[in-house]
Amino acid sequence: MFKMKKDLEELGFVDTRTYQISSALRDLHICISQLDREHLRKVYRHMPSAIDLARLYAKSEGGLNTFEDLDQ
Repeated sequence: MFKMKKDLEELGFVDTRTYQISSALRDLHICISQLDREHLRKVYRHMPSAIDLARLYAKSEGGLNTFEDLDQ
């Protein structure tokens, strides 16, 4: 979460918002990561922006699931 917070600060977000945004993205990534394959595909199909945000968080933090296999 700390790398995402720094990335947001570099974009000009104030400190009071960077924590909330990065925390929300972390929670979203955790939630999506715990889905089984069937439900993960449903999110991918019906809420692609949620996958995009989870990927954004994972790429910022490094070492996390980026769900690239969903694109196949």
